[in-house]
Amino acid sequence: MQDDPKQQEILRRKQFSFRLNVFFFIVFVVFSVLIVRLAVLQFVEGPTIVSAVNKKGERSIPIAPIRGNIYDANGYPIAYSTSTQSIYYNIQPSIKGGKKSAEQATEMAEKLTKVFEEYGDADKIMTKEDIIRNMDLEFRKNIMSTPRRIKKDLTNEELAYIMENQSDFVGVTLLEESVRNYDESSIAVQLVGYLKKYSGVRTTSDFYKEKLSIEDPLYQYIEEEEVGLDGIEYMYQDILRGTNGLKKYPVNNQGVITGDISITNPTKGSDLYLTIDTEVQLHTEKSIMSHLEKIRNSSNRSERAPYAVTGYAVAMEVETGKVISMASMPDYDPNIWAGGSITQEVYDNHEYVLNNGTIRPVYGPYKTVEERNQHPGSIVPMGSTIKPLTVLIGLNEGFFTPESWYNDKGRFAYGKKGYERYIRNSGGHAYGLTDGARAIEKSSNTFMAEWIGNKLYMRGTVDGK
Repeated sequence: MQDDPKQQEILRRKQFSFRLNVFFFIVFVVFSVLIVRLAVLQFVEGPTIVSAVNKKGERSIPIAPIRGNIYDANGYPIAYSTSTQSIYYNIQPSIKGGKKSAEQATEMAEKLTKVFEEYGDADKIMTKEDIIRNMDLEFRKNIMSTPRRIKKDLTNEELAYIMENQSDFVGVTLLEESVRNYDESSIAVQLVGYLKKYSGVRTTSDFYKEKLSIEDPLYQYIEEEEVGLDGIEYMYQDILRGTNGLKKYPVNNQGVITGDISITNPTKGSDLYLTIDTEVQLHTEKSIMSHLEKIRNSSNRSERAPYAVTGYAVAMEVETGKVISMASMPDYDPNIWAGGSITQEVYDNHEYVLNNGTIRPVYGPYKTVEERNQHPGSIVPMGSTIKPLTVLIGLNEGFFTPESWYNDKGRFAYGKKGYERYIRNSGGHAYGLTDGARAIEKSSNTFMAEWIGNKLYMRGTVDGK
């Protein structure tokens, strides 16, 4: 018996309806899961994902810190830093169907040229070509996302105009930077030292080579910053420098800036206080130059030194050992290093006075080695200045007592018989009976040689027991 057609139709409709309901139920469940998942992504995991995306698309550019000052013992500034305003340009991305990056940069250079001509210092005017060169549009110095410094030491008028019309200067950023200044009196120049651009010393100085491995952006060295290369500036570089600020900005996968720039200011370096007394230091420097002039033109034959060109002196406090004056003369104006470098011509003219002759051998500007060898360098034997200590050594070793008397004949012979060498007093003077105090007073060479030097040498031998 065959089924009723009507019953079969009803059955097919029921099956279709059931399948349709199952389909809609599955779709409902799927959409419900998607909606719940989207809600979780947006409200629960969203902040974490956004942070990760921003981190990948964020650039951090270190800002060099303000360098610490160097003061004398009385708080007088010998080397100090002042801030200056600089202008930077961020290369803008090409506009689809519009202006390219180079066109936008050229237009901005034209705008800045007009601003500099109207509001800038007449002695520091920049041409359009100068500005474009600093923009580094061919990426010879920097990648695309690195801001380019166009000009530093802006006048107040330049600064005010650009700030008031910021909307007209797309990609332009104003930034405060540090400039090193040295006292015009040239106080202890070779002791204090000087600065040069980090980019010029990072591969030639072992000290700065090590800085290349620093990864922390707060302590990374910046190509254009100035660093110590001699004297106190070099010795206390890490203390004087401070820590970087940071300029952060979002970029897309092409390295183009896509949002606002945030700036964290740098931390100024620590100040240093020297034991140098400016008044004593300047008096010492002046005295050396006056004495050099005197002995070059002296009519006294024993005093005259026509080729004397350099002089050095160190003064210390007897009670504390503090150095209150360290003069190496002639010196130079340290401001010749302004900007971190000098021309070869300027360097050649100052080469022989750059180093501190009180702590290392320095020679005058003699043309040949043969001529130089006829003159002493800056480091010489202590000579008679060590005689008081020599007498104290003799007393301490028991070679004589304060009541002992030495017969000073003006000459002392030492060495094997037949090969003797002689120590004589200045001018051949014989001082007769001489105790330790008189030996110091008269600067007796024979007393020091026979009663102290020779006895020290002979000690432990058969004759010296």
